[in-house]
Amino acid sequence: MKSATLKPLLWSRDNAKLVPYYGDNAQDICKFISLSKGPSRKVIHYRLRNRLPLQDGEIDGRTTVLVELEAVDVGGNTSTFYMPGDHLGVYPENHRELVDGILGYYPDYNPDQVYQIYVKVNHQMDDKSNAEEKWIPNEKLAMTSLREAFTRYLDITTPPTQQLLNLFAAQASDLDRSRLKQLATDSHKYEDWKAQSYPNLLEVLREFRSLRLPAELLLTQMPALQSRFYSISSSPLVGSSSRVDLTVAVVRYVTHTGVQHYGVCSNYLNQIPIGHSVYAFIRSAPNFRLPDDRLAPIIMVGPGSGIAPFRGFWQHRSKLIQTRKEDVNKLGKMSLFFGCRSPGMQLHAKEVQKMVGEGVIRRNFIAFSRIPGQSKRYVQDCLKSESQSVYHELMHDFGCELYVQDCLKSESQSVYHELMHEKGHFYVCGDVSMAEDVCKTLKFILQDNGIDDPEVALLSLKENMRYHEDIFGITLRTAEVTKRGRSDAMTKRSLSNT
Repeated sequence: MKSATLKPLLWSRDNAKLVPYYGDNAQDICKFISLSKGPSRKVIHYRLRNRLPLQDGEIDGRTTVLVELEAVDVGGNTSTFYMPGDHLGVYPENHRELVDGILGYYPDYNPDQVYQIYVKVNHQMDDKSNAEEKWIPNEKLAMTSLREAFTRYLDITTPPTQQLLNLFAAQASDLDRSRLKQLATDSHKYEDWKAQSYPNLLEVLREFRSLRLPAELLLTQMPALQSRFYSISSSPLVGSSSRVDLTVAVVRYVTHTGVQHYGVCSNYLNQIPIGHSVYAFIRSAPNFRLPDDRLAPIIMVGPGSGIAPFRGFWQHRSKLIQTRKEDVNKLGKMSLFFGCRSPGMQLHAKEVQKMVGEGVIRRNFIAFSRIPGQSKRYVQDCLKSESQSVYHELMHDFGCELYVQDCLKSESQSVYHELMHEKGHFYVCGDVSMAEDVCKTLKFILQDNGIDDPEVALLSLKENMRYHEDIFGITLRTAEVTKRGRSDAMTKRSLSNT
């Protein structure tokens, strides 16, 4: 039997078309077709059950909320099963104002009309006979309305790539075309432009006013809106596996040009009404699980929303103690090292206090990093000195602000003993830079307690699955990271010119 190869043609307006679709349940059909794409990905239909603030209003421009989701029509669906430490991949929706702004550039389209999207390909038989052109459904997004596409399926917030800008250039007048071509071909200018304003699609359309992008181009060439992963912040033993809690830091930041930007998924989860549908899937995290040995000490390090998976840990242990009537004092110590800017920003504070009172959390260390009139210290530093005091005594002794690193340093001996002598487990959850600092602090602790080669010791902990990391791909320190990225781009430019 002869087989055929389908080769997509280069983009042109003649190689893509939209065909109106008038079938029943069109929106639901295209929704599940698009969301379900991906290897072995079982999409779960949740509804927002509740949303609770975790701090006293917005502090320093930051908000964190507890998002409670419940699966719809679970039945025998095993895809809702999870363990503490696992992740929930959430399919977000883009900000409504952003979507409406882009739709305003397409007045000739009914934004809610569902279209089938077709692209032209070369149909080449293996026997090398003459190729013929053929229309096939667009693989990435086969059926949608413009509103659904811009809301659910297309990434309209990330700055367009240089390849996209090159396509955009052909759709603009002379002056705009020239600048778009320059950005598409000059990596230095492109990185500067991106770092300066991190423009979304609507801002690109406003910056290059002559730009008229065919809807077919966006629907076939724009990148897909990716799911966002959150550490699950609950235990399936509390309620059931059909209920999932998330600790969500709501991301908002101002670009160098003074424009307010919003994190896509965190703002979506913070704004949707109770009862709203949320589509998501469970991603197993086998390397971030509670130890099988329940006598092993557990050291949990997580500033800010990095506390998220640890809520699942203490809930799980608390429920096991209740159901099995075990003596909490005979279990391995559970220690929490948490950091935030100020007392009003403590997350899950009452629940942590309850766990401390029950003996589930044996030691609780808190580091505040933005106390007026005091210098900064890190929660990691609570691990280094010989002091066995908790946060309030540390603040009295040090007279300065604390970070997680500082708390770790102050507990150097106990951390070392629990890890190296009691075969404890060390967990860290947070952004990349914090995790690196914690890792450095732990190496300091190992060396300070007599380990000649802390690198080898840390590697051994990792190989024996006793050092666990859950690292965020993004950070709330957006301005700092943007500045660092711009600096890195400038450094690379300088090196390339030497």
